[in-house]
Amino acid sequence: MKLLSDNPRKTCTEISASSDRIGYICTSLIKDFPKAMIKYCPVEICQDNGTWSKPSISCALSECYVPGRSEKYIGHRLCTGSGRLCQRWDSQVPHRHRFQHSHMFPDQTVALAEAFCRDPDGSKGAPWCFTSDPEKKWEFCDVTSCLDIEQYDGSCSAKPRKQSTDTINNDDDSQVRKSINDSTCSNQIRYDIYKDYRLRSKVLQERITRSILECTSLCSIMTSCIATTYRADDRKCSLHVGKEMTFVKSRGHKSCIKDCSPGKFSVI
Repeated sequence: MKLLSDNPRKTCTEISASSDRIGYICTSLIKDFPKAMIKYCPVEICQDNGTWSKPSISCALSECYVPGRSEKYIGHRLCTGSGRLCQRWDSQVPHRHRFQHSHMFPDQTVALAEAFCRDPDGSKGAPWCFTSDPEKKWEFCDVTSCLDIEQYDGSCSAKPRKQSTDTINNDDDSQVRKSINDSTCSNQIRYDIYKDYRLRSKVLQERITRSILECTSLCSIMTSCIATTYRADDRKCSLHVGKEMTFVKSRGHKSCIKDCSPGKFSVI
């Protein structure tokens, strides 16, 4: 599954982390996307084989619910807040239930409701689902209330990159210098991501993280952090400070720089 669904910009932040899961939410919804284009689960789970599942997320306008009208939610989330996958509404396995009729759903038919989070009769007040876990009958899906998330204009087309700073060649010893603009970050932090490059600059802190998303999430909550370098092989996350960065060719790394410009979307 693709990590960031129909929106190629980074639009999610870490909201919870434990020994077995990490959850992500959209920092805003994108007006250009009225409905999610993929089925998604924004929870990264530690699986039985010791590997982490691949989270995905959509930030379409349909991906929030209106309190008091939760039965109208028609988003494409298909897992609960704990990361358990939802049971199909037209199935009675592993849990038997009474929600079998199409008129109970905002979808045209119960079959089209698939395994998406729903609140068929509005009685629970928020989207939920029966889970695919025989030991857990149902759970809420942690869908964001529309009252708690902002909407922003934006296009998903890639913004042009500047030839002088953003064009990377394939020489192993290639380096690119970039100056960081002194701008104020709101909660709408996004990142320019450079693959197979590490940053040569002052390191504020080094941590072990489970993914590049968790690494950039740490940076997003630190005012002094301006960029990160992440290495998947050893999960090493470096948090950088300073206004002048030098990218150094180094395969297996991903370097990210904060983009704090209001209304500006970064390209991955």
